[in-house]
Amino acid sequence: MMSTHAPLTFTLPAPDIAPWRAGNTGTEGVWKFDSGQPGRDVMISALVHGNELCGAWALKGLLEAGVRPQRGTLTLAFCNLEAFDRFDPQNHDASRFIDQDMNRQWLDERMDASDSRERRRSAVLRPFIERAAWLLDIHSMHERAAPLLLTGMQPRNRDLARQMGAPANIVVDAGHKDGTRLRDYLAEVEKNFAQLQNAANDSRASQVAFLAEKLVAQIAALQRELATQALRRKNQPKEAPEVDLYHKLAEHQDYERRLIAMIQDRESLLGRQTTLAAQQKLQHELAALEGRLMRCRQALARIERNIERKENGF
Repeated sequence: MMSTHAPLTFTLPAPDIAPWRAGNTGTEGVWKFDSGQPGRDVMISALVHGNELCGAWALKGLLEAGVRPQRGTLTLAFCNLEAFDRFDPQNHDASRFIDQDMNRQWLDERMDASDSRERRRSAVLRPFIERAAWLLDIHSMHERAAPLLLTGMQPRNRDLARQMGAPANIVVDAGHKDGTRLRDYLAEVEKNFAQLQNAANDSRASQVAFLAEKLVAQIAALQRELATQALRRKNQPKEAPEVDLYHKLAEHQDYERRLIAMIQDRESLLGRQTTLAAQQKLQHELAALEGRLMRCRQALARIERNIERKENGF
């Protein structure tokens, strides 16, 4: 029987995001705003699919309005810019992606393969996603439907969706059979980390080894942390004094800002050097500073996870 449905048409124009394309992080399309106050990292992403325009309009509105966080940080990311550049309302499905569906590539082995434009772009975005405590990934419906939230299986996601109250429709799903989606990747990192902590507290050695191997593929620095974790615990008293996590967070955020300023200063000086010796000296300094910045950000991520667990009563 022949279908009588009219062909789908686009009535929403593509937003002009040219003024916001460069970003302010050194990564195209990614903006990050730091309140200077302790708090969580929140990330809002759009254009994981190049033909899903609603999120791009939302991010454009936030950037134009000058929205800034009062606590913690806010990251805004236009993800698949190459696909978006090809958007044609007369052939909108053709710009969903270039080589592969970006929202099925959020596995480390796929991103590390670097064999498609979507996988390479996902790998570039990965550090921002791993830092996020909360992620809102905005998509558009292909067919007419009521707005909804996909929360995954984690209780805290479902609780947040209920607290938001809009949209009213909440879908609790276990993931997609074709690959890991962006928000599933973040959820998997958080789940593995929580399970690793529980297994270590219970001295389940085989489970610790298994989970550590999974996390090494997701967080490069976690192997160093795990290698010294048992020794530190052995040397610590059972009843360690409570640490002011928010104070530690503020200290590390200030340290991160100072390191970034130092790196930018060295990079500026490097371009003005006229001798090879001076250039090599600055390059060595830059390499050392970038290593310190990487370790600082790893420590920040651990502190933020500990704050989240404390706030959730774990």
